[in-house]
Amino acid sequence: MSTLPVRTLTSITVDPSELYTKLIYEPAGAAPHESFEALNGGLDPVNWTGQAPAWSWQYGAFAQGKWYGFDQHEYVYAKQLGGGGRGGALISERAVLAQHTATIFLPWDASVVLYGVQAFFQHDATRWHDNQAGNFQEFWDYRIEFNDAENVGMYGRLPHTRWANGATPTSGTDPGLSSEERWRYVSKFGMAKNVPKGHNMLRMSLWAGVFGPDIATAKVAIPTGGVWVLALR
Repeated sequence: MSTLPVRTLTSITVDPSELYTKLIYEPAGAAPHESFEALNGGLDPVNWTGQAPAWSWQYGAFAQGKWYGFDQHEYVYAKQLGGGGRGGALISERAVLAQHTATIFLPWDASVVLYGVQAFFQHDATRWHDNQAGNFQEFWDYRIEFNDAENVGMYGRLPHTRWANGATPTSGTDPGLSSEERWRYVSKFGMAKNVPKGHNMLRMSLWAGVFGPDIATAKVAIPTGGVWVLALR
């Protein structure tokens, strides 16, 4: 911050005018940058002079960033969610991913919050095929929300990873192992404006659009990932 000159009080009693003139920032004063108010973080150009080096600022005063990463498997099974490609609109119908959900505390109101999720999905989903019945495309979908608000760009589907030719979902046999080539690495990010101070939640959830008999064994394994948040005051 700016260098303050030495101040010497001449009055033997408390003189408000002298205090305002020599020590305290008075809004109507002529030279506010020369008062001790310059030490209180006043960033108006008329309130300070010179340059403020990075080391003079308290950590987190104007920006805060957080990263929550993990490298431990988390599993979600299709049988837990009902499957069949139906539902999944309500959060109560979905599987909330514990390792991709974080509550972030902001000590001040943020004008902008940037947030994102990264994850690698090893999922089972089948493309059932029957010439008479048509194609049956299984999938898993993911949804990312910030403070219960969903951004359209934060939704996506994990496609089928294996094939079962000549069978239907209700009468077919086990289609076998999933192909690693169709497993997905997902990286999504979004932005929220005018976020109030306090606790804010970033949450990711899954839904299984999987049919029987696949639904008995189909699952998603998430071996690695993380969530990040950057808040700007």
